[in-house]
Amino acid sequence: MSQRQTPDLARIPAGDFLMGAPDAEEDERPVHRVYVSEFSIGRFTVTNDDYAQFIRATGYPAPAIRGLPLITHGGRDALFKEMATPYVWENGEPPPGQGAHPVVLVRYDDALAYCEWMSEKIGRVVRLPTEAEWEKAARGGAESLRYPWGNEADVTRGNYLSDPAAKSKRGTRPAGTYPPNAYGL
Repeated sequence: MSQRQTPDLARIPAGDFLMGAPDAEEDERPVHRVYVSEFSIGRFTVTNDDYAQFIRATGYPAPAIRGLPLITHGGRDALFKEMATPYVWENGEPPPGQGAHPVVLVRYDDALAYCEWMSEKIGRVVRLPTEAEWEKAARGGAESLRYPWGNEADVTRGNYLSDPAAKSKRGTRPAGTYPPNAYGL
């Protein structure tokens, strides 16, 4: 079980960056320049073990599949249902062997409740990043590249559901499995 008492944070410098992608979904276009103030973000995703500490401390409900299908997008309902099943919590406990994996099936209001609890716990404001903050942090300072390392997906550097070579690795990986970007994420 993770025994982190406070999140390990990375500082993301203030500055502008190109947000969006020209060949992505419509809501990601057009590419446009955005300024983001300096902020800090967790180096790692919130894990099942981290979230379990929150549940035990507060009695908050465990993540659950609520109102399937999870997502309706281009006929992918069955795929998302299939992928969600191994991540179902039972009796307030994370799936066996998944403690170091990112918590999933968490709704926006669940994430806000976690942030509020963590803020009280560490005496510092913890919040969700804005979309622009998230994208700047994820890009790792490499604004002209599709990924922090280049323009091609690489299964040794990230988890790609759509990569045929990665079919045996569907699902999440433990936090910290992949090399960090230039911001340490």
